[in-house]
Amino acid sequence: MKKLIVKTLAVLLLVLLVPAGALTAALAIPAQYSETYYGELPEMYDRLKGTQGKKIVLVGCSGLVFGVNGALLEQEFPGYTVCPFALYGSVGTKAMMELSRPYISEGDIVILAPEIGPQTLSLYFNGENMWLASDGRADILRDLPAEEAANMAEALPAFLSGKYRCWKEEAPPRPEGVYARSSFNERCDLIYERPCNIMDAGFDPTSPVSYDTGIIEEDFLPYVNEYNSWVTGRGAVLLFTF
Repeated sequence: MKKLIVKTLAVLLLVLLVPAGALTAALAIPAQYSETYYGELPEMYDRLKGTQGKKIVLVGCSGLVFGVNGALLEQEFPGYTVCPFALYGSVGTKAMMELSRPYISEGDIVILAPEIGPQTLSLYFNGENMWLASDGRADILRDLPAEEAANMAEALPAFLSGKYRCWKEEAPPRPEGVYARSSFNERCDLIYERPCNIMDAGFDPTSPVSYDTGIIEEDFLPYVNEYNSWVTGRGAVLLFTF
């Protein structure tokens, strides 16, 4: 019986120590993904967190990044600072909503504009993509909801493996083209020139816009309503747009 107890305790200790060790290693290795498209999240986070006064906070995914000119929006709304807070649909709409919560203030306008699709209109959350986007910025992780800890822990080994390989080979990814951090300016606006970014038919036939309410995950709307309550409780207003 005593041996069984000792063995059980040893296993439990191992279960706790392995993730802790992996997390320590992931945080200790210098950031490797800062030059990627993911690397823009810390810039967006800092802009949102550090902006004083009234803000227009744009929450969503890459469609919002590609479709909004923050400087032009500020011209139309004097007195407001535009804070783009949208990255990848693969990160998840929920992640961007949660990370924005602590930094919404009285007088702000929050525009929630998820893309029309089953994944973005759900509580989908991708731990590995979140690791990539927060690489080198442990402070961002503190604003994630506690219920996503298991997802983050599950994705940690794959992230750590890739990060260690980049570091060991001294070959952090430096992508070219629009999907790179260099495609953004200091305002977090996407400025990469895209003269050929036009569909032949004027739209993408593989991703049709659907108004079928069946594509909305059942627990997404209650979540948005709760987010709205949070926003209005801070003295701000939430607008939901297609």
